[in-house]
Amino acid sequence: MRPYVTPCVFGARGHLLWKVGVIDEIDLGSPETSCERRSPRWGQEEPAGMPALLVALGFHAGRLGASHPRPTIGIIPDMSTQPIIMDGKTVSQQILEQCAVRVRAIVERTGVTPCLTTVLVGSDPASATYVKMKCKRCEAVGMKSLRVDMPETTTTAELVARIAELSADPAIHGILLQHPVPKQIDERAAFEAIVPSKDVDGVTIHSFGTTSFDLPGFGSCTPAGMMRLLDHYKVEIKGKHAVVIGRSPILGKPMAMMLLARHATVTICHSRTKDLPEIARQGDILVAAVGKANFVKGDWVKEGAVVLDAGYNEGNVGDVDYAPAAARASMITPVPGGVGPMTIATLIDQTATAAERLLGIHA
Repeated sequence: MRPYVTPCVFGARGHLLWKVGVIDEIDLGSPETSCERRSPRWGQEEPAGMPALLVALGFHAGRLGASHPRPTIGIIPDMSTQPIIMDGKTVSQQILEQCAVRVRAIVERTGVTPCLTTVLVGSDPASATYVKMKCKRCEAVGMKSLRVDMPETTTTAELVARIAELSADPAIHGILLQHPVPKQIDERAAFEAIVPSKDVDGVTIHSFGTTSFDLPGFGSCTPAGMMRLLDHYKVEIKGKHAVVIGRSPILGKPMAMMLLARHATVTICHSRTKDLPEIARQGDILVAAVGKANFVKGDWVKEGAVVLDAGYNEGNVGDVDYAPAAARASMITPVPGGVGPMTIATLIDQTATAAERLLGIHA
């Protein structure tokens, strides 16, 4: 027969809840503690610290007398401060299911099956895996998937010429150049060979321009996927301070433009930003897009911030040091299973949109 008193610290509010209960025949219930007979329940909330806990312990130990064992203390994790995990897998599956309906409608109305062509230069294992995943997602929604493999020794001129051919092919509705490309290739020149109407990965200067001016076009897939994730979880963007760490032309910069278009106040940080941790701590929305494992530390995260981790590094870890960041965030994306699936789903969805536009369908 052992009574217990259990403290539980609420980190976000700095308060301590104590819980009293009864085991076997010992009744710790009393009006003073608001505890029900033989049934543990939460007591009153007190400022953080030991006085309230000691009072509770002393009170019940006195009631029980010296013949009973001393009360024991146990810690219960404070589940009320756990962040919402932004489940990109589930949300992306919903997008793909809706996309499959659109693809069927396109086929029924035109007799044409939307087609995404993926260009892979070289034999990088990670890139090959990504391409395979994208092809499978295409086929799952009823699209055609065409894969174009080019050797490691491909020149910029050869790649640009091949992409130009694909851009001119009416049977192809979307073109993806898997990046990074081998170092001898001018990646920007290769991206610009993609006709804007088929730039479903949103990597061209034209697409960045339409994003920046909030005009119809294709958003870069990873930022666009993150925006859809924010919308799914009903994150308020208007008037919030968003901090984007990373200035890639296909990730950090377009993400900043998308947030700005939604009336956030946006700060873009990069490798030469001074006092980066301090700036990061100002973000109501914090986006990590630097490509360095665990770069963003937990104490860089503002209490209650929404954290989006666009990184994917060796060992299946993101750019954010997840556990300590999650302890402070209100919402956070996991790695894997957060931003990654949203990127692919957005690519497939934008291919369906490209097909509708090229085929004259107004969905």
